[in-house]
Parts: sequence; structure tokens; C-alpha cells
Amino acid sequence: MRIVIDVTSAASSPMSTGIQRVVRGTRSALEQIGHEMLPIIWDDETGSYRALTPVESVNLNTPWQSWHSRLPTMLRGPVTRFTERRLEGWKQQASAPLGEWLDGAGCFLVPEIFRDGRIGVFEQARKSKATPWIAYFYDATPLKLAEITDPDRRSAIDGYHRALSRFDAVIAASQETRTDIEDLWRQLGVPSSKTRVLPWPIPFEEPRPVAAPNFEARSLLYVATLEGRKNHLTLLEAAEHLWKSGERFTLRLIGRATKHWGPQVRNEIARLRKARRDLVWEGTTTDQRLEAAYNECSATVFPSLMEGYGIPILESLWFGRPCLCGNNGAIGEVSSGGGCLHADMSDATALSRAMRQLLNDATLYQRLHSEAQARTFPHWDAFASRLLIDEASTGAIGSEG
Repeated sequence: MRIVIDVTSAASSPMSTGIQRVVRGTRSALEQIGHEMLPIIWDDETGSYRALTPVESVNLNTPWQSWHSRLPTMLRGPVTRFTERRLEGWKQQASAPLGEWLDGAGCFLVPEIFRDGRIGVFEQARKSKATPWIAYFYDATPLKLAEITDPDRRSAIDGYHRALSRFDAVIAASQETRTDIEDLWRQLGVPSSKTRVLPWPIPFEEPRPVAAPNFEARSLLYVATLEGRKNHLTLLEAAEHLWKSGERFTLRLIGRATKHWGPQVRNEIARLRKARRDLVWEGTTTDQRLEAAYNECSATVFPSLMEGYGIPILESLWFGRPCLCGNNGAIGEVSSGGGCLHADMSDATALSRAMRQLLNDATLYQRLHSEAQARTFPHWDAFASRLLIDEASTGAIGSEG
């Protein structure tokens, strides 16, 4: 089958956020099982889709490699369109209306979040094309945690949710996320699309590593973007309480900083480092360095207040590392199979108490490590096969989760 896939975020930057990894993994997995993949990217300047530039193809296929590895350190990070043009010699790719891209396609797949001109384009194109459309829905946190969500994540939110209702199938990674989008459609008074639950696979390559316990390292890792819902400030408060009480451990943070919330977290990191706390923030990183970070830590913490899924929890368990997290919503769905220690992530005192337990209770640590090693995980080939099962009774594409 020929599948047209929107890869805008995954092609526009060499970073590896959760969404970018899901987009890249989906595209690769579908190609591996024999589908012809046509990746396209949304261009705000032209208000249409276009083919990928050579640089964008590198970002999609081999993020963090090739030209990006040669950039001076000061330029590394999110790559602007201007930087890309200067470094690579920009060649504008052919743009075309969405309907032309979909001619002859068996499916249009949008594993991206879209709150831009695509909303209007989708509305117009959907009126005249019979190609089955599938979208992914990641989470409803811009509405459920509006007070601590970056304003740019809240923009055009109603239009985005309305546009999703026009797809033949919407894929969610958790039951909570599926319920959220169906509730949002009811609130907006729009017809519901078909919804499916398909958990995201682990983004690392097989085979799964056999990881020995690493209790003695006394090192905790948190992998998350520096944004409000990720709750870094509560984690840092809990860690400071432990450091002041004499606990000796390393807290390692990996994840890019957002412009609206990141400065607050970075200021607190700077304050703690000035106080000589054993705290490291590494910003963005490659999958190879991330894999090394999981291997080097004793355990992970994931104090996020709300997720649509929680890939870092499963990544931690994949590498045999116990994870300290909440048990609410989708986080509870992901963490309930073993290997996780639960605590109230909104309470710095409760979080501090659980961190102390994880750092000092060798028996608990060994049990959680064994549970983590016993966990099984979704795989990309099975995900891709289930994604494109044709339900003849409705003509939609998807599968029951």
C-alpha cells in the first residue's frame, strides 16, 4: 500500500522528542513490512505540503548524524529554517495541494500534532477525497493542565480537536487519552471518529539488553522536556531536601528547555549547582547517549503530573531500571505492570520520601529490578501491522486495542 505520511516535526529538527520518535518509528516500521511510504512536510510559508529537502531527509532517517554532528557547539539545538538554509544551501521543494499528494494513495497518516494552517487544509481536502485518514492523538494536557501549559501548546486547540473528528480513525496510546478525545468531541458537539488504543513501542532497537542491577551507583535519571507538567521544580525541591539531610546521590536531567517554562527550571538548576549539589542537566541528546544514561543510573524518576502515555517509564524498565512515578491516568496504565514505585508526584515531601526509599532499600530495589526485567513491551512490527488492519464493515483503518 502507498501511504502518505506527515513527518513535519520529525523532518524539521534532528532532535528526538517523544513525538518525533513515534513519527520516525511509525514510518520505518510501515516501510519494513512492505508499504511504500511518501513522507511530506507542512510548510507554513506556502500554506501547503511539500517534499523533504535533503537536510530534512537526514533528520527523518538519521537524526543527530551527518551535517548536525559538524555544527559548532553553540549552534546545536533546534535548527531554524534560516540556519538550515545558511549551512546547507536551501533548495525550495515543490509544494502541492494535499489532494494531489493523496492521488493514488491507500492511506493518509498524520502521526503529528497540528495546530496551524493544516486545520483548514484538512477541512477542505476531506470534502473531496475518499482516501482513508488516520491521526494520532497524544494527550489533552493543554486543556486539563492549562494553568501550567505553555501558551503555544494551547493555541488553536478547539480547531485541532474538531479536525481530528474528521479522520476515519484516531489512534491513542492509552485508554485515558482515548477517553479524553471522545469527551472533547462531545463537549464540542461534533461527531466522533473511530478511536483505537495502540500503545507506542519502545524506540530502541532489538535485542533488549540484559541489565545488571546498579544500586551502588546512587544515581537517579529524569528524561523529560523542561515544561510545566513535567514537574521539575517539585523534583528539585524533593532532591534538595535529601541533599540537605545528608543523602549523597546524583540527579541527572535530560531534556530540552521550553521558552515559557524552561527558564524557571534552569534558574533553579543553576542555584542548586552553585550550592554544589550533585546535579547535572544535559539538554537534548542522541539515542546512543540516552541509552548510556539509562545504563549508568541506578533508577529513574518520572514526576510528570500528566501524560498521554509515558515512554520514559517504559524505556527505564526496558533497561532494567526501576522507575519512581505516579499511578494516575495513563501513567498508571503504563507503570502498573511492575518495576515501578508509586508516590504522589504533586507533593515534594512524598516524592522525597520515595526517593530516599529507592536509594537506600536494597531489597526493594532488587524486587523492582526483577519486575522490570520481567516486563514485556510492544514492538514496532506488531504495531505497524495492527495499525493498518482494514475493518471492512466501516471502511476505516485501525484495530481494537
